[in-house]
Amino acid sequence: MLDYYYTCKLAVCTMESTVFRLRKTHLQKEHNYYKTKEMLIGPLSKLSIPPLVINYNPIERVCGFKLLGVYISDDLSWNLHVDYHNSLFRTDRS
Repeated sequence: MLDYYYTCKLAVCTMESTVFRLRKTHLQKEHNYYKTKEMLIGPLSKLSIPPLVINYNPIERVCGFKLLGVYISDDLSWNLHVDYHNSLFRTDRS
């Protein structure tokens, strides 16, 4: 359990350092905080990790989103993608 805790702490530190580097690199560009989403994948989604904040703007944490036409969920199952396509099929049939 202790290794799992340190792995999660390392993941949070890695996210924070990546955000810091991105902010430093793209300081001149305006960032659209409303379009930016954060999703914790796998076991990290079950921990109480503080929300990501960039320039005092909290980033919305989501359980799933669409990426390149594929719906991805935080548990990495196909349920979200299949449910979306089933709903399309049902609306086409009616």
